[in-house]
Amino acid sequence: MPTVLGILMLLGAGWCYWRGGGRLFGFLIFASIFEASSALNLGSSGLQPYYFVACLFIFSQWRHLKLSGKSLFPGAGFLLLFVCVAVTTAFVCPVLFAGLPVYSPTISMDEGLRYQVPLALGFSNIVQSCFLVLNALVVIGASQEKETGRVDRFFDFTFYFLVCVLFVQFSCQLLGVPFPYSLLQNNPGYSMATIAGGDVSARLAGTFTEPSGAGLALTIFFGAYFHQYYCRSRSLGKLVLAVVALGITRSSSSIIAVVIIAAFVIVGNPPFRFPWYIRPRRLLKVIVMSLVPIAVIFSSLRIVFSAQTTEKTGSESFISRVSADLYAIHVASVTHWLGAGLGSNRPSSLIASLLSSVGVPGTILLAGILICLAKPIDPRKLWVRWAMIAAVVDMCFGVPDINQPLLWSMMALAAHYTARDSPSARHAYLVSGESGVVPYSSAENPFS
Repeated sequence: MPTVLGILMLLGAGWCYWRGGGRLFGFLIFASIFEASSALNLGSSGLQPYYFVACLFIFSQWRHLKLSGKSLFPGAGFLLLFVCVAVTTAFVCPVLFAGLPVYSPTISMDEGLRYQVPLALGFSNIVQSCFLVLNALVVIGASQEKETGRVDRFFDFTFYFLVCVLFVQFSCQLLGVPFPYSLLQNNPGYSMATIAGGDVSARLAGTFTEPSGAGLALTIFFGAYFHQYYCRSRSLGKLVLAVVALGITRSSSSIIAVVIIAAFVIVGNPPFRFPWYIRPRRLLKVIVMSLVPIAVIFSSLRIVFSAQTTEKTGSESFISRVSADLYAIHVASVTHWLGAGLGSNRPSSLIASLLSSVGVPGTILLAGILICLAKPIDPRKLWVRWAMIAAVVDMCFGVPDINQPLLWSMMALAAHYTARDSPSARHAYLVSGESGVVPYSSAENPFS
């Protein structure tokens, strides 16, 4: 049966398909944040809105999809090979290593810590293989979608929508008013994080099943807006909203990820230029941003954050997650680093999920895809690179789903904004302030 949200998403996707002009691809990014939602319920399972919109997007691009080497984006060969390897492991490895105890993808990690199930070819292997093929086609279709400014506006709209949902949930908690979680968390195939009413310190999940999912989305937005603010003096308001929203979710993996991403952006674009040039604006931004964690440490907020970060190391949830990752490494080693098959094991992080599912070959191939996508991005859209890197970094700490819609939508966005190998594209890269080669006639001060 279609859900209320499913009907609304159907109408929205249909309108975007009819109007065209990049709207449907932008709507796909918007649909990727509804992890806990179902567009169509099939008994005890539900179809996320993202996959419905993805099917419509692929259909809209079907006549334009070209699988010839000349027309594909850099890294497309790695992508097609990764799909072949992952799908092969999904059907071969459960038979080859049948009976090996694994964490079942259908139960929680706390339950998996107590008992593991024998490895066998199951429905999860088939479903995850279909999702992977679908995601790969989305990336290929996005690479051949004509560039318009509407995709950027949908990206911003998605951010504002998620932040508004989180703020409304927080206000309801503050006022003791019930929030209609059943509207957004209606997928019967997922277990949802429970939130105690009236608990102001509760971590909120937004449109996701748990706070780590909302933290992943906000980390992606943080990566994009931090780069825009630090390198281009834009998006300060959106960056502040992202940080405040991250404070509401208080996901440990996301807090670590945003620190790493901020450090990477600063190191890649330092406020100093050897031997004596200084970019005063960037230096000032670094100093101001350094005051934020200092203010948190020396305020009452430190107690709230430490309760969800450093003090969690002794919690049952932390032990379950670490145990799941360690056991995933064991599964990878027992299977001779070939993996137990896509959709066969459930750890706590992306790296452990890759090694235990698609093995070392699949892990290397996915890394190759990400590198090839990140390198040739249009210099005017370098924020996309950091949004994708932010997704990977966050997932390496706390989100294991290889078919995570947010990850693949960012990969599709990177493929969409891949700089074409043309003289004009190369000239745009050379004169870009991000390339490090800035002509003296540039209107932008290279040392600002």
